[in-house]
Amino acid sequence: GALRALRPEASLTVLSGNPPEAESAHGVTAILWTDVERIIQAVRESDLVVVGGGGLFHDYWDFDPDSLLTQNHSGLAYFAGLPLLAALLDKPVMLYAVGVGPLRTEVGRLFTRAAFEQASAATVRDAESLQQLQAIGISTERVRVTADPAIRFQPADLARAIEILRAAGISTLTRPLVGAALRNWDIGV
Repeated sequence: GALRALRPEASLTVLSGNPPEAESAHGVTAILWTDVERIIQAVRESDLVVVGGGGLFHDYWDFDPDSLLTQNHSGLAYFAGLPLLAALLDKPVMLYAVGVGPLRTEVGRLFTRAAFEQASAATVRDAESLQQLQAIGISTERVRVTADPAIRFQPADLARAIEILRAAGISTLTRPLVGAALRNWDIGV
């Protein structure tokens, strides 16, 4: 939404786990995130590649660098592969509001460093991510800390919010309600 507001004329292509849903919900062209041939073609035709936001640069789960730019890419191999592909095709890349860490392995640090070195611009979503970049040797003079893009979401209107809550089994609101999406991390906890 924010990018569309800045550049309403832009033609946007996104990578998705469900391209038809992404296209209908957001009015974009969508490519299945494992369709490497189409991803390469989309990057080749692009003016800018944006990767982010979210906690993308970590090797919490196994990282297989041999899966980079294959239909088996996932996690760090997927997210580091995109800026490296953009560099190979001489396209500018922006890492937008990404999280960095934990980086448990040398190969994880190497590929994260390579991805950030290819970026024309980079923002991270917290000071700890900036510290992780410094620890792996990235000059952070041109990396800015910004807010996680999730806080930019436009809230649903009240009728839609009530519909969502009812679908989750919450029928009345007699007190404030806070929702949290937790991720199972056990490193450093």
